[in-house]
Amino acid sequence: MTAPGGPGTFLSTRPFPSAVIRIVPPDERECERCGRVEAWDDDRGVWAASGDATGNAHCLHEWDINGSYSPVEEV
Repeated sequence: MTAPGGPGTFLSTRPFPSAVIRIVPPDERECERCGRVEAWDDDRGVWAASGDATGNAHCLHEWDINGSYSPVEEV
């Protein structure tokens, strides 16, 4: 016996939010220990040192993730 609406149909008694959201990843980060700044390189798919590449490349980086950045954006 299949569920009402067919297989794979999600039934909920709770209303869905009216706003559509999108998850937006960060595009820049800074190490709180050495000050190294990196930016996301879409072409290469990696984090790369930006600008004059200050900071220590061999530091055990502690990126500035402090809760003030929100990856959720309303569309």
